[in-house]
Amino acid sequence: MSKSKVADSTAADVDVKMTDSPVKANTVDAAIVSLAQLEWSQGWNSRMGFIVPILLHVGSQTIQFVVLYYYYMFSLEALEDKFENAQFNMISTSINTAIATNTPLSKLTAIVAKNNTLGYPAGGSNMAFYGAVHKMCGLETSDLLINGLALVLFTGSVINDVHDIFSKLYLMVQLESDGDGPDETDEDGDMDITKPGAKNLITSMAVPLKLVAVVFILLPHLLCHTCIAFAGSKLISYGTSPFTVIKAFLKIYFISKFDVELYKALTSDNFLKYVKVSKWSIVKEKPGGLVDLWGTAFSTLVKVTIAVVWAYLCLYVVFTNLNEYRVECDAYYTHFKSSGYGHVIDYQKCIFGKAINPATNATFAETCGMKAFEF
Repeated sequence: MSKSKVADSTAADVDVKMTDSPVKANTVDAAIVSLAQLEWSQGWNSRMGFIVPILLHVGSQTIQFVVLYYYYMFSLEALEDKFENAQFNMISTSINTAIATNTPLSKLTAIVAKNNTLGYPAGGSNMAFYGAVHKMCGLETSDLLINGLALVLFTGSVINDVHDIFSKLYLMVQLESDGDGPDETDEDGDMDITKPGAKNLITSMAVPLKLVAVVFILLPHLLCHTCIAFAGSKLISYGTSPFTVIKAFLKIYFISKFDVELYKALTSDNFLKYVKVSKWSIVKEKPGGLVDLWGTAFSTLVKVTIAVVWAYLCLYVVFTNLNEYRVECDAYYTHFKSSGYGHVIDYQKCIFGKAINPATNATFAETCGMKAFEF
């Protein structure tokens, strides 16, 4: 690692303009910085200071994959069921039959359900199915525009995460592969992690360490965020009320930013101070290059375009029956609304602290407790 005294300055020996960029506060940057500095570490005190952040990132990445797997298998898969063609066709048939016979599914009896001429799809053997449909359609579903806006924001966040990964790859390629060691060492010739100096410019990284960083840090991180992008898009798309959409966004956002939170919580003070004064220093790109272009409004245009297109594809192409489900449920809700049909707790009115009976516009005796927000 060689050091330059002035940021974004001209290297004294070859007269090449350099540009400096800060090390970001996450386990990915921490692991790559640690790998780059391990080349110059001699004693165990210094080496352990750089090995621990690498292990933290491995742990963080593993937790993200495990949490994402269990969340997908035990939560997202169940949420998807009602939109699958076979299940949705049964829901649609039940709703249309209930409207045609003017019989709310909550009051349907097994004797009536067994009547083949009426066409109830589950017959009388699975009465719980009709109760579930009645409960699912007991709220006015949100407009897909809400899901679309959440998808646009989520996709923009994913684009930024993916951009950071490729930016780190570009940065490592630009780092010198045979640079000099650090200028400041202790009496044993070791770089002291507790005394990095006022400014620590990272200008070099050995080729084997670059390969390790790409294969074991960047590629798994890219795979993780690809999985998060798909799971998050599906979760947000399947939300049928503002509450479920917001909850979906917050849940998947937490998983995607877990490495940032773990870095803040568990990284040692010495390493945090070291990173705070450290910067990547690479040869400055010629004006008009891709890096400069991405820093302009062009990147905003690209993000908005990709986000809007992806949101449309999710809601109308990739995940089927989303709009059809809303149409069917709204028809059911509207038909039986005059008879007082609906959940005892009206979720949307509960935002303002009152539960309203849609049939009479009177306030229910039951208050808006936490039960109102269970879905």
